Amino acid sequence: MRKKLAIIFALALLFAAVLVIRPWESEKADEPRFFDRLPDADIIGKTDLLALTESLEQTTYHFRIPFREFLTREFVLLQSKSFGIDVQKPVYFFANETEWNLNDFGAMFHVKDSSLITKGINRLSSVVKFTDTLIYDQKIYHNNASKVSIAYGKDWLMVYCGDDFKRTYHDVLFAKKNEIPPNWRTFLNQTKLEGSSVVAKWSSKDLDAYGLNAVDVRLQNDSSSLTLHSQVHQNDSIAIKLLDSGPSYGQQEFTKTLANLHMDVSGLQDHPDDPLVLIMKQIAQKISFPVQDFLTSWQGSVAFRQGGLQTYSEKYIESELDDNFNVTEVVKYKTIKLPGFSLYLSMNENYPDFLDRLKVKGILTKPDKRYRLLFSPPLALQEDESAISLHTATYYEKPDTTTSNSVLFTYQKTPYTFHLDSLGANTYFCRFQIPLEQLVQSYIPTDEF
Repeated sequence: MRKKLAIIFALALLFAAVLVIRPWESEKADEPRFFDRLPDADIIGKTDLLALTESLEQTTYHFRIPFREFLTREFVLLQSKSFGIDVQKPVYFFANETEWNLNDFGAMFHVKDSSLITKGINRLSSVVKFTDTLIYDQKIYHNNASKVSIAYGKDWLMVYCGDDFKRTYHDVLFAKKNEIPPNWRTFLNQTKLEGSSVVAKWSSKDLDAYGLNAVDVRLQNDSSSLTLHSQVHQNDSIAIKLLDSGPSYGQQEFTKTLANLHMDVSGLQDHPDDPLVLIMKQIAQKISFPVQDFLTSWQGSVAFRQGGLQTYSEKYIESELDDNFNVTEVVKYKTIKLPGFSLYLSMNENYPDFLDRLKVKGILTKPDKRYRLLFSPPLALQEDESAISLHTATYYEKPDTTTSNSVLFTYQKTPYTFHLDSLGANTYFCRFQIPLEQLVQSYIPTDEF
């Protein structure tokens, strides 16, 4: 009887231990979560893919992009379900850069049914050839021409483009539970997709070298343009202040570059390591521009416009023969067309010394009656107590007064516009607008071409 009770008691203890320890769950408990597999990178972000395709749908129809029916929310949702991918959850993307050049990029997708993924890759391979191989005893798919690789597991799929796939795949495949990279942990805890289909964070050694901690970006779009709403965080407090208004030039028909900025920059003189000073020095070192002399005399407002053509009348003397065959000197005027150029800088009483420094360094020269800034067209110089102006027109054009703080520049026929909206203690709040018309015409065939 005692033996039977002992056996029953031992079995009861064993059963209780099994219920507590649950050995059948040990492997599952140690398995990393989807978020643990996210690879660390300089640029990380997430997107609501269905919301993004829905917001871009008006763009595809506005520009009459072919096959736009394959870029709709319904089509993307249907195809992803058939391939076992869950696009109703956010897609997470990553990229790395060195010296401002993009090295690689990729994306991580949630997977509902991994048994369907091979079917999707086979269908994709009928259009773009993918070959399979083994890495870490796991099958992956690779396209040599585009350097695109695809790998997946039970609940994740990674698409990668670049030359460092093996290292990235190692970090994803052998991730450990609850060891999500700190950069991703902070991003996921602090960032939501509210009001935007794409959010991202950029932090890298290149930014840190300029005293910048990180750049946060949100994407918004309408039918004809994209807008990147950005917050640029620097390590120390911002040394400048925005003014309520200042001198500005308006945009004209053929304007290629336009800058209107109104700031109080007096604090920059005492902060030589401020990101703005470091950026100015980086740009200026190519021509030995005296940045410190400039900051000593500059009051913080700049208005600049370049593009189109301007004319001015130049007086010259020509020798002619009169009726008696005597040589006489006659004053004449000729109209000269020059590339449009107007620069206005608010200055203090130190600006004459700054101009002298430019002349000594050969940056500002006067080969004839007009000045030149390096290889600029001939410029007239206008000086007063609080500003200087260099312009190609015959007459000085006084700037208007506006509240805008913006820079427009044209690259490959597309005008990009940067807006500085406001400042925080250590944060710049800004926007970057990208019109899509020329980009679509250049890189995407439409029904009209």
